[in-house]
Order: sequence, then structure tokens, then C-alpha cells
Amino acid sequence: MIRSLNRKTAWVVLLFLTIVAVGCKKDDKKEDETPSSSTPKLSASIDGSNFNATAIELGEEDGVYTLSGIASGDRTLTLVFNTTSEGTYALNFDDVSMLYSVGAVAWTVGPSANGTITITDNANGKLKGTFQATLDELLFTGTTVNVTSGTFEGIAY
Repeated sequence: MIRSLNRKTAWVVLLFLTIVAVGCKKDDKKEDETPSSSTPKLSASIDGSNFNATAIELGEEDGVYTLSGIASGDRTLTLVFNTTSEGTYALNFDDVSMLYSVGAVAWTVGPSANGTITITDNANGKLKGTFQATLDELLFTGTTVNVTSGTFEGIAY
């Protein structure tokens, strides 16, 4: 009986070790693959100052996506787009837009505004892309801000 029990125990232990060894198999990831970010990021250079969002939110209503980030100094940057498909989209007054504000002063798409939002990747339900723009002050006073080197990644949709 004891000998039979030891054999059964040995088989159970052997089976367990086999399952553990197979379950711990190394991933077959390519070495040149860059893992996608799991932490959402939204950053840019705005008139030469760094904008790094500390709070990021993506909302969607009726097919229009609004990606907003808040940074230090009471600064907010909002991107508006109507697709999650990869591609480059020019800013316009309708469905692709950008808004930057510092306190109560805001800049957006206006008469001299131009720019693009580019979605470079939309894999696994997360967006990654770039953006750049020249935005007009909301009251069209003639002042502009330049948004350069804009990036977003890890944005779940």
C-alpha cells in the first residue's frame, strides 16, 4: 500500500512539474518588437514648453472621439477626431480639431490654423499617434501657439 501510494505521489509530482515547465515557456517575441505602452501618454511641445499630461481621458459620442490631457500650470490639450483608423487627418472645423488652453485663454482651429492628427497604430484596442498644429487664439486676436512633437500612446478606446 505504501509503495503504491509513493508511486502515485511520484506520478502526481512528475505531472505537476511537467505542467509547470510547459506553462513557463518563454514567449516567442521578436527581439526588435517594441512593447506597446500600457500607461496612457499624451505629450507635446507648445511654443517650446513641454506639455506632459498627468491626467488623460478619451471619450466617444456619436462616433466623435475626444482625447483630453491636463498638465501642470492649468493647461489642457484636447484632440478631436472621428475615426480610430490608421491615417493622417488634417484639422478642420468639423470633425478633426484641436484645442489648447491655459486657464481661461484658449487656442483652436481658426482662419490661420493648420495641422494634422496621425493615428499610427490602433492594435489591441489602444491608439498611438502623433500630432502637430498652429492654433489661433479663440477670440481671433491674431495670437497663435505652435504645437510640435505631439505624441499619444496607450490610449484605450
